[in-house]
Amino acid sequence: MNAGCERYQGVCAGMRKIVLKNNTCRASDAGISEMVSSTLIIILVVVLAGIVAAIILGYFPGMQKPTLAAFSTNPVTDSSKAITAIELHVVTGDQLSAKAGSGSLPGGGGYLLSNLNIILTDPNGVTNVTRLCAGTAPMTITPGKSLFIFKRNQPVYYLANSTSASNCGGTGGSGGGLGGGNKEFLPHGTWRIVIADTANSNTVVYDGTIKL
Repeated sequence: MNAGCERYQGVCAGMRKIVLKNNTCRASDAGISEMVSSTLIIILVVVLAGIVAAIILGYFPGMQKPTLAAFSTNPVTDSSKAITAIELHVVTGDQLSAKAGSGSLPGGGGYLLSNLNIILTDPNGVTNVTRLCAGTAPMTITPGKSLFIFKRNQPVYYLANSTSASNCGGTGGSGGGLGGGNKEFLPHGTWRIVIADTANSNTVVYDGTIKL
């Protein structure tokens, strides 16, 4: 190294150097580019880490926390062993709710569900939107609670706290039984049940099948 570059060794240390005609040295453009690239990468990593932390901690007001819930489904039979209802048992998860919305059926047949959406699909691919029995008080759905889906005289499926609930388009179960007035689930085969929370996050909380 010549004397001119040695005088600048402290300044040029750690950087790629070129020697000028006046025996001075300076960092080359390639060395500067490497430093700028490294700095930009560090800044990018810090920014991304901040965004991920904000999402996880819920600091973005426009982003909703998804609703989480776990259900088990069980067929319910009447005295003749016909499957006349599906039990939805809440195993764990967040609190859900269901109440009567708009769109009442004629003859006291019930109302569209609000805050919760339950869709049944039979083995033939026919979908059915579950309704709420007329006069049903708003439901608070918490872990450990069981709800029931059944069909009465009208071609509509209902959600209720009991298989013998009234004002559901037909008579309830006789003597508190498992559904004297409930119709058998037909056709037999694999049914699909989709449950979505529409009150808080529009999240599908359950998507499963049951053999009936």
